[in-house]
Amino acid sequence: MRLVVIGVNHKTAPVALRERLALIGEDVTTALEQLERFTDGSVIVSTCNRTEIYALVPKEDDTSSAMSISSAAVNAHVLRIKNWLADFKRIALSDINDYLYVHCDTHALTHWLRVAAGLDSMILGEPQILGQIKQAVHLAQNGQALTTQLGWIVDQVFASAKRVRNETQVGAQAVSL
Repeated sequence: MRLVVIGVNHKTAPVALRERLALIGEDVTTALEQLERFTDGSVIVSTCNRTEIYALVPKEDDTSSAMSISSAAVNAHVLRIKNWLADFKRIALSDINDYLYVHCDTHALTHWLRVAAGLDSMILGEPQILGQIKQAVHLAQNGQALTTQLGWIVDQVFASAKRVRNETQVGAQAVSL
């Protein structure tokens, strides 16, 4: 399995486009069901400042190890997710592609950790994002889109975000003394 994240945020896309790409309410449930057809689990984080799809790919070849999945195969899955998003939101891929970012493997995990810890927010350390990610994970669990492997990754993201927040609070207290 390979972890990928595909999304837009306050750094890459204007507000109007972020609003058009937002996945809220029943859209999330439907989206998770559709993504299940070609991923091995997914979580959708959609807030006023970002819409991100975290997914494990590829689903087709469960026997291959992470090291043997070629970059071409990952790129094909990323393109499939991008096309799916464009179709789902009824926007031409050419209209959104330049605004989308893609991270794979450790870069995707690092990005998710930074988002969960509030380090990739408009306001540094903003605490609401962790709750929004928890809600997104809950929706993925309810939709059976959170596989065991993706659940393990989520656990690591939450544990790391908690450590970052605790260390930040301890450091802030030390400075104020």
